[in-house]
Amino acid sequence: MFKLSDLFLLMAIIISFAISAFFMCNGNYLEAIFTAIWVPSILVFGIFFKLLGLSAIIKSMKNNCCCCCNNKKCKKEHLENLENN
Repeated sequence: MFKLSDLFLLMAIIISFAISAFFMCNGNYLEAIFTAIWVPSILVFGIFFKLLGLSAIIKSMKNNCCCCCNNKKCKKEHLENLENN
């Protein structure tokens, strides 16, 4: 579940936080605040794309459900299992 893109986003968050702390310790408060604003923005960006990927997976699972048989009861059970998980 942890992909390479997740690692890059986590590294971007850590780097921007470290740069913000560096600016704050050196007395550059405006630069520190500007850089600190990046942290939640990058985090939300990562969460959005993670949810977008998960919704695509769920949608494809619903479309490919019971393709081997046309049993309506089987399809209904699989859809209920997907909604419960």
